[in-house]
Amino acid sequence: MRKRLLAVVAVLAVLAGCTPVPAPGDPGPSGSATPSQTPTPTPTVATLEIGDCTGPLSPGSTDVQQVDCDSEHSWEVFGLVDVTTQTLPDDTLFKSLATTGCVPAFTSYVGVEPEHSRYSSVYIPPSTAAWEDPAQRHIVCLAGLAAGGLTGSVKGDSKLFPDVGECTGPQDVPLLELALIDCKQEHDYEVYAEKKLDSKKAPTAKELQKLLKDVCVAQFTKFVGVDLASSKYEYSYFIANADTWTKVADHRLVCSVGSPKGGVEGSLKGVKK
Repeated sequence: MRKRLLAVVAVLAVLAGCTPVPAPGDPGPSGSATPSQTPTPTPTVATLEIGDCTGPLSPGSTDVQQVDCDSEHSWEVFGLVDVTTQTLPDDTLFKSLATTGCVPAFTSYVGVEPEHSRYSSVYIPPSTAAWEDPAQRHIVCLAGLAAGGLTGSVKGDSKLFPDVGECTGPQDVPLLELALIDCKQEHDYEVYAEKKLDSKKAPTAKELQKLLKDVCVAQFTKFVGVDLASSKYEYSYFIANADTWTKVADHRLVCSVGSPKGGVEGSLKGVKK
């Protein structure tokens, strides 16, 4: 039995070094035009709006791969912070402006403070070229996962722990480093049961033991097909502790089955071993 307590730290980082990338038809470094028969505008960070989703973000480039939020993506714009200074701020001032503007915007959009969310947050300041256009003088705040694989919107998603049917890598890592893995690929654990708790306080040690027996242990037998004592697999669980109970929105007991050695392939539902 392994207990997972809530211990997370939000990451607010700058994708620094953003510089303009010549679009097709624009003069390249030599001053000559880049050949292109059908110039197509490339989405840039400056054109993103709240609710837009993107693929991975590359430091050193202002170009982005904008994708439908229902498709797999990495990041979603949750805020735009206007910069009202007369000159382009330095990195220190940008960080201060982003902290002041992006953090409350994250809480409002996602529904929980950044340090208690399963999502990371990043911000991108306007490039030197974008600064020349007053309409682009804003910081773009994005929430998501650098590893990607997100589907749907992060808006209102205050869950902290994995969902039933999701598979993970090793669980002896900080929560925000927990890797969600396609269950068809090798993984360590699979979430098989959950129970939402309506209490205003975290369960006591005695209440927790009863919950584990009634939810994790009982559902383990139904899911795997054999009881816990007869299985080669173990179960682990996620739950917020007493110190963080009033600070997080995810008041679920989440049970997963697997092995700390990894190497699990496919679902463990009905394996009977």
